[in-house]
Amino acid sequence: MWLLRGLSFTCVALQNVQANKSEELTVAFGKSYEATLKKFHNFVVKGIFAVGVSLCSTFASVLSWIG
Repeated sequence: MWLLRGLSFTCVALQNVQANKSEELTVAFGKSYEATLKKFHNFVVKGIFAVGVSLCSTFASVLSWIG
């Protein structure tokens, strides 16, 4: 069950990144979290996820890192 939810989050996040290339990763991940996982988490996990997303790199830095 959690594996499918995690894969669904990843799929929606990648779709958001591909659809809106000018959008930052934090925004794309936030939107996909809202759409897929948020309804299953309590307020503690929601806060932890918000902190984790805020630590994401920018899309440009990820692309430069990839090469």
